[in-house]
Amino acid sequence: MSFAGMSQLSGDIVIDERKITSPITYQLPMTAEGKIVFDISVDIAGKVTSCIYNKTESTIRSTRYIYEAKNLILLSLKFEAGNGFPTHHQGRIIITPATETGH
Repeated sequence: MSFAGMSQLSGDIVIDERKITSPITYQLPMTAEGKIVFDISVDIAGKVTSCIYNKTESTIRSTRYIYEAKNLILLSLKFEAGNGFPTHHQGRIIITPATETGH
């Protein structure tokens, strides 16, 4: 996982160095500017079991973009499994608009 990707993920998951086994892009094609923040919980199998929109930290309020980002996280993002991790391992994810320029 690249440094750019890891900067979009924070919390106990990063502190405990839990590896991502199925990465996602932390950018979505959006016309809005800003960020969408989610608080996640991961079970011992490595599956994201909870993905809650963080209204306080987010600056994008579009319901469409919030649902697209949430579905991306819930359906695609996976972490390494292990009994050594908390039952509800906590983290925070920031989704930002994809750059249109291609530079």
